[in-house]
Amino acid sequence: MQATDKDEHIALAASNLQFLASAAERVRPRKFDWEVVAIFYAAVHVIEALLASRKPPLHSRNHGDKDPRETRSKGVGRGWYIRSVLNDRDLFGAHKFLYSESIQARYVMPNLRRRRFRLRHVRKAMEKLQVIRKQCFSVSTAILDEAFDNVLQCSDLTSTN
Repeated sequence: MQATDKDEHIALAASNLQFLASAAERVRPRKFDWEVVAIFYAAVHVIEALLASRKPPLHSRNHGDKDPRETRSKGVGRGWYIRSVLNDRDLFGAHKFLYSESIQARYVMPNLRRRRFRLRHVRKAMEKLQVIRKQCFSVSTAILDEAFDNVLQCSDLTSTN
């Protein structure tokens, strides 16, 4: 199922945040790479909720940031919408960082990665997610706020000590 409206995206973002909080508290040894992936997908759905709330609603087809007229990609990428339609550099930078980190986590074999994922990478990803949350405050709901609050209660995800 592909989410198409704001409420669906908010529910999916909240679900990713709930998974993150649960994994951070219960999974041992910690899977920091997959925690970063959960953060990325929470960010994806917060951004997609923002796009879906526009008039007319927008929906990206991929993670790309190139002008769709200059590529053979199928559909318009989320990065292009952020950069060209929303014109938000902070949002674009945070999305691009999380996208890059999630690629490392999902597709590069652990022994071939440029580095091992550690707690500091999760914390940095959480910082970027907070940027996205701030930039997308107009789509915030009680469900999403509660999910964010639950994640923020996992002190080691956000503390910088």
